[in-house]
Amino acid sequence: MVSCNERVHYENPPDPHFTKVWKTPDNQLTKIELPANIVLDTIEGDHKVINFSIKNVGNQDLKSLYIKPPCSCIKMPKYDSIMPKGTEQNISINLSIKQLGNFYEPITVYGSFYPYKRILFVEGYRKK
Repeated sequence: MVSCNERVHYENPPDPHFTKVWKTPDNQLTKIELPANIVLDTIEGDHKVINFSIKNVGNQDLKSLYIKPPCSCIKMPKYDSIMPKGTEQNISINLSIKQLGNFYEPITVYGSFYPYKRILFVEGYRKK
């Protein structure tokens, strides 16, 4: 039986942002609140501004915050990479949605929180 408190260790971390934070000692990890999904329903056009907030609800400062959009073509706004405990920041991303029909786009958030990486999915349906 595996405990919920047992950490998973990876031999080959999947990407450099994960590598930067996955060795953070347990006593330096914090807890964040981040929506799991943003449902846009039906949109028209190939761009949509996505707004969400990240809250540091833990007892430690959040360090090395990095937000990775679904495509490198998306220009990220400026945001604080360090968030003191008890703070919140709002993020707005102008998301490019190329495909017609249903879409499901991931926004990945990395930082000194367990489990080091969270994915926010933006979903909806794009008309012409």
